[in-house]
Amino acid sequence: MLTETLAKYGQNFYVKGREEGLQEGLQKGRQEALLNAARKLLSSMDDAAIAEITGLPAATIAELRRTC
Repeated sequence: MLTETLAKYGQNFYVKGREEGLQEGLQKGRQEALLNAARKLLSSMDDAAIAEITGLPAATIAELRRTC
């Protein structure tokens, strides 16, 4: 009985960890997509417009402009 209980806990932790990992991966992917879009807009738009379109903070846009 203890073995079954431990197996269930292990399975629950595995499933929860996997779900959290997927969510984290999706969030990072979305962030990277926004950063890529912002990089493409740097040559044709000002920082405020890019920030408004992408939803990224103006400071992030300014940093991209300095590093690109």
